[in-house]
Amino acid sequence: TGKEADVHSSRGTLILDIDTSGGQVLDLENLLDVLIANGITRLLVEGGPTVWQAFLRSGFVDEVCVVHGAGTAATDVIPVISGDPDPHFAAFRLKPHARRSLGADTLRIYRRESP
Repeated sequence: TGKEADVHSSRGTLILDIDTSGGQVLDLENLLDVLIANGITRLLVEGGPTVWQAFLRSGFVDEVCVVHGAGTAATDVIPVISGDPDPHFAAFRLKPHARRSLGADTLRIYRRESP
């Protein structure tokens, strides 16, 4: 509602209505057009495998940061990537850019190749 939007706006949050054309599937191109029209040009996307794959397949990803843990994941975890992530991201024209240790974990950054 307008009152809720005012409360969020006073805290620095912008609430946007995004048309899903009556379905449950979000049109990523439409979403990004609305964000750009509102001055938002960088987006941090956190999600599970479905969200990851949707953004990757759309071609809208220009950078990916992957943290690989040294430990064993709990049960009921759905992996986003299994095995070496380099070939996975290469299929989306994302190349290794940086790699560093974060304690026992490893951070890998991939960036889009120039056209």
